[in-house]
Amino acid sequence: MKTSLKIFIIIANINLLCACTTSGYKANPDSKTANLRLVAIPGNNNDVFINRGVDCIAPRPAPSDEMAILGIKANLVADRQAGRIIGMPLYDSAVPKKQQTELKVEANKPIAFSFAGVGISGISLYSIEYSWCMKKIEFTPVENANYEAVYDIVSTPRGKDCSAKLYEIREVSGSFVKEESKNYKLIENMCKK
Repeated sequence: MKTSLKIFIIIANINLLCACTTSGYKANPDSKTANLRLVAIPGNNNDVFINRGVDCIAPRPAPSDEMAILGIKANLVADRQAGRIIGMPLYDSAVPKKQQTELKVEANKPIAFSFAGVGISGISLYSIEYSWCMKKIEFTPVENANYEAVYDIVSTPRGKDCSAKLYEIREVSGSFVKEESKNYKLIENMCKK
C-alpha cells in the first residue's frame, strides 16, 4: 500500500473518531454554579441534552447542547462525556461509571434537559423494533447545591415506561442524604411541529 494512501486512511479514521467526540454542555466560566450528576440506570445508549422546547420535549438538539451520552456502548469508541467525576457526594459505584457523569451547571438560572433512551419494543423473525422514551426535567439550580437526575425504566399498569426524577443531595447533621426535589418540573409530552 502506498504511503499516501496509508496517511489518507489514518486521517480519515481520526476525523471519524473526532466527529463522534463532543465537547458537550459547559457552564459559563464566569457564572456561579451548582453540581449535577446525570445517571441512566439502563446500560443502553441514553442521550442527555439541553432542551429548549417550551413546556414540551423538543426534537434533537444542536451538538453543542449535548450534555452526555450515557451507556457502555456509546462510549466505546469516542468520548461522549460519560464518566466525568467532579467529586460530588453519594457517588454510587454500583452503577457503571459510563452510565453516569457529573458536571457544573449555571446556578440561579433555569435549566431544562432531556433524557432520551432507546429500547427494543418488539422482535420478530425478520426485524427488531426500537422505541424512544424521552423525559424532560426543568429546574433552577441553587448556587453550590448538589443535584442528581436519574433516568430509569419502571413498571407501570400499562407496562414498562421510562422515568426521570431529580434529587437534591444535602448535608444533614454531618452526613449526606438524597431526597427527591420538590422544585422541579417533569415534562413528558413532545412538542408539536
